[in-house]
Amino acid sequence: MAQRAGHGYLPMRNSQWDMPGKALAAIHGAKELPDVIPAQFMIQSSQVPGSGSDAYTFQLPVSYIRKAGAEPINLYLDSRGRRKEIYQYDIRQIDGTGNLIGDWQPPFKVTIPADQPAGIYAVHLGGTVVPDAGGDIALLKRRSGFIFFPLTGPGVPEVLTFPRDAKGTRVQAGGQGYWFMVPEGTQEFWIELGAGRPTSRYSVWNPQGERVFSGYPTDEVQKIDIGVDSGLDGKLWRVTGGNCTIDPKIPPYFAVTRSKWFDPGISAQP
Repeated sequence: MAQRAGHGYLPMRNSQWDMPGKALAAIHGAKELPDVIPAQFMIQSSQVPGSGSDAYTFQLPVSYIRKAGAEPINLYLDSRGRRKEIYQYDIRQIDGTGNLIGDWQPPFKVTIPADQPAGIYAVHLGGTVVPDAGGDIALLKRRSGFIFFPLTGPGVPEVLTFPRDAKGTRVQAGGQGYWFMVPEGTQEFWIELGAGRPTSRYSVWNPQGERVFSGYPTDEVQKIDIGVDSGLDGKLWRVTGGNCTIDPKIPPYFAVTRSKWFDPGISAQP
């Protein structure tokens, strides 16, 4: 068990289906393994294209959160090292209404009020960091903009999106696994592992909790074809291990638990 200060819940790390999970599933007679609450993990920001060279202007992947009714939703914003920089948040419904915009300094909690309309909210996080006099902008880039995800606690649907084009979706995992949807009719998809040291074990799990791929990075890029058995399309799969690129036929929405996954209903064509 691990806890981030100010987050009000105790996440439990679960990087792969383990024996306790299988035992719980058997006890409850479940066809699928039980959902768990993951530990928070960091995602590194990327520089905003076209921004100046005298400061580090960055952005994080967009999160989508679904507000179901007249209940407030708390977002817990935190960063590595809790530096003194001021970051920004922009939270708005996907139709552009009901936006909440402001500054935050970690750790910070922002609330979508109960009286805000139900619907899907896009969460944009970013900031601009200026080095001290004589400071190294390159060093600042390496140290700033690491934000903890997920932003919400258990029970709140939340998905992350990542850059996607015809060559695939470039997923930042931060050591955490993600659930994703394999569309109906899909018979095969691929996952690409970048070249690197064999320090992280990558796995792909089907909806039945069976590991259908296991491997490590090598000196060369690996493109892994994953077959989809009949009846396992149109369901949630899972990948663990780290950063990777996923077939563009997979919708670019990723959640840290099965219960958090949902489709925001936004055009997902690469």
